[in-house]
Amino acid sequence: MTPFAEKLVANCALPSKILQYAGCGVPTVCTRLDGMRRMIAEGDGVVYRAPGDPFAAAITSWLDDDEGRRAAGAKARCEIERLCRWETAVAGFEDALRQA
Repeated sequence: MTPFAEKLVANCALPSKILQYAGCGVPTVCTRLDGMRRMIAEGDGVVYRAPGDPFAAAITSWLDDDEGRRAAGAKARCEIERLCRWETAVAGFEDALRQA
């Protein structure tokens, strides 16, 4: 879980621990950070919620749902495997170079 405040400076954050959790198949609850939402979509093993009660409720929901938690963890792992393949990373880097 990453309960960052939803502020401008945090909005650009891409907390590496979320990527690490997802790569290990751990479903994650995160505040709505644009940097994260651009990388991993809602439902791909990450749930985005506002800090406070909605954030805590999302955690509780997964704690009470073994099957849902396992399925979300498997989706998270698949998404990181897709995003972090060498071919995908190189293609993204080449695209960034072309745009520059």
